Amino acid sequence: MRALSRPLLALLSVLSAAGCAASQRPAPRAEPPPPPPLTMTDVRALFGEVSAARGLPERALVPVALLDAPSFAAALQRRITGAPSQEEIERRAGFLLAFNLVQQVGPGARRPSSMREVLEEQVSAFYDGDIGHIVVRAAPARTAQDAREQRAVLAHEFQHALQAQNFGLPDLGALPGEERRLAQLAVIEGDATLTMMAYLSADAGAPLGRTLRRAAELSRQLSLDALPHREGNAALRAALPIARERLLFPYAAGAAFVADIYRAGGFPLVNHLYARPPASTEQVLHPQKYLDGEPIVPVRAPEAPPGYRTLGSEPLGELQTRVVLERCAPAAEARIASEGWGGDAFSVIGDGAQGVALLWSTAWDTERDAEEFEAALRKDPGCWRGLRLGEGPSARAVDGAFVVLREGARVAFVRGLPEPLATATARSLLTLPGAPPPPSPVGAFQVPPRSPPPAPWRGFVQGAQYRSDWLGVWALLPAGVPATTTDEDLELRLGRTDILVRSGLVVSDRVATPRLVEKLFRDVATGFAKAAGERPLVAVSGGSVAHPLGPAIERTWEVAGTRVALRAVVVPVCGGTGSYVFLQTWADPYARSVLDGWLHSFRWLSPGRPPVCEALDPR
Repeated sequence: MRALSRPLLALLSVLSAAGCAASQRPAPRAEPPPPPPLTMTDVRALFGEVSAARGLPERALVPVALLDAPSFAAALQRRITGAPSQEEIERRAGFLLAFNLVQQVGPGARRPSSMREVLEEQVSAFYDGDIGHIVVRAAPARTAQDAREQRAVLAHEFQHALQAQNFGLPDLGALPGEERRLAQLAVIEGDATLTMMAYLSADAGAPLGRTLRRAAELSRQLSLDALPHREGNAALRAALPIARERLLFPYAAGAAFVADIYRAGGFPLVNHLYARPPASTEQVLHPQKYLDGEPIVPVRAPEAPPGYRTLGSEPLGELQTRVVLERCAPAAEARIASEGWGGDAFSVIGDGAQGVALLWSTAWDTERDAEEFEAALRKDPGCWRGLRLGEGPSARAVDGAFVVLREGARVAFVRGLPEPLATATARSLLTLPGAPPPPSPVGAFQVPPRSPPPAPWRGFVQGAQYRSDWLGVWALLPAGVPATTTDEDLELRLGRTDILVRSGLVVSDRVATPRLVEKLFRDVATGFAKAAGERPLVAVSGGSVAHPLGPAIERTWEVAGTRVALRAVVVPVCGGTGSYVFLQTWADPYARSVLDGWLHSFRWLSPGRPPVCEALDPR
């Protein structure tokens, strides 16, 4: 499987907010040195983390070849299929002409990029299923972000190896038609992208559910038109729109699809996708239709009339229907008009000379859906102009005349045939859709509604009490110690300026694993030592402690040579997807006892989940 680094890594920006809200803003510093190159020890450790994050065993060692740029280019060339046959060239040209997808190139204009050129530009790694190896272009990482992206691509490709070992991968080339291929490829690439996110989530300390809510939205909102304009995407930018959509759909739409399947049933339901993959791009674009087992209306392939021969015949599907409509209608209208797709079949036919014609029979969920599709086809009659592709004897051309007929929820489209044959053929196309089979639900699964993350709100101090409905807690405030909830970095700050008795409450959105809690303690100690003039801290105590809000972890230090002490208490909340962190400093036993009383006065407002959990651990 190929890994398209630039489109794939565009999804990673969703993880940028998955860090720790408790950490202080870093001070400006000099440019750090480049990170060390990946070693095979690093790779094996990464694979172990990926396997654990996805919950799939590595059943056989997966070798990795880290190649320099020339060696990688040679390996990729060997993987790219050879030159297509003359029959395949004719079929592709006929498809582009018939559906108005060809790009007319004038004198001096650049021709569209070939798929080979796009892959050579975009691919940075691939899993070679024939030998079970991962091949990576191991360019030196210049920044920490570069190194992170290298690890992300490795995680993605390793999941392809896990897919092959645990489920087996289909022969995509043997599938009947681009529509079926795209639907199954969306599972393979979407799952690999989901696994990459699971690995990065664990590494960043964010729960997968939180990451997926953001990632699914990002991948649906991601403009595939904008991606080619990123730096280094010249070949992708110059490719035909239909080629770009086919290339990027499995990653963007596949990631959103698999994320919703995970939200509906976790990794066991994702695993089930390999036994029962989606049958259409419609099911990928609308995951609940997959879960409900919404059937595809069977449509017989149109037969070529006398004097013509069939160059190619297959379903087009919702995705490619939308791309076709976007040639003659605004993108928003094309999207609406392609939704409600029920089934279709087309045939591209040739007249024995250089002419091409299109016979397209479609079925829709409702008559309203069919009316919207019909209106989109008629939106701009001049858009369906005559086109020519190639020169000399191998050239192909299509006439601009077309016929659209609708009967209930069925629509027929004929292009390139003379009258009265065009109208007669269109009428016959309306008879090709059959009755849909009954639904076959995957199970009683529902994709949870996706609501926007709630906006936090501040608690307040009233008299001798602190209350936060957002955090779901209240506490008693120590007498004579001023408190405020207006601090930019803390939920609650209290302290005096004349004596050292200070404390604060902050929310961490890191998952409360032992490794990340330990990192939080290190961050706290480093920040405090810096504030104390870089004086060393001496660890005094630490371990599990009881707290009224739940089990907690405590760490206490003293500033060397002084009576100043620092304590951090971490209380995991919301199923461990975040923590309430209490920070305290004092210089005498009485001040400590005052802070102890405040710390242990905290209580929950109610036994239910506080609103902050909807941000930390979205359902």
